[in-house]
Amino acid sequence: MSTHDHTPTPIAAPEDLGDIVHDKTHEHVVDAVTLGPTALTQRLDALDDEWPTDRVVGLGAAVVAATGIALAAAHSPRWLALTGVALATLAQQSLLGSSPASLALRYAGFRSSREIDVERCALKALRGDFRKIAPPRAHPSGRATQALLASES
Repeated sequence: MSTHDHTPTPIAAPEDLGDIVHDKTHEHVVDAVTLGPTALTQRLDALDDEWPTDRVVGLGAAVVAATGIALAAAHSPRWLALTGVALATLAQQSLLGSSPASLALRYAGFRSSREIDVERCALKALRGDFRKIAPPRAHPSGRATQALLASES
């Protein structure tokens, strides 16, 4: 199993990206469960280092905006348009959950936070993290505490 698989995702129509991401996630989970408990933990550690699309878009927008401001100060106020584009992209991403930048990142193989969390939850379930939760007849507060502790591990 490769915890840092950077195989390029083939170009697909936007509606096919979800299927490609799902298949890749399934592949990661199968690889980890096939290799055993240590591989499950290693894959979970790798997920902690994976940047979701919204995080990359935020950083990219900040870098582009700062570049626009620096170029405007050094050369011409016209460079502030670059800052405007970056801020518009960031606003679109925040309001709609998507932007041309996030779509481009998905084509490059980046996943959303939710998609990463789905894989994380599957790996934790396979590792047995959720077995510690009391049965339904137990006190709801205790079950809720156990569930939250299991999800945070």
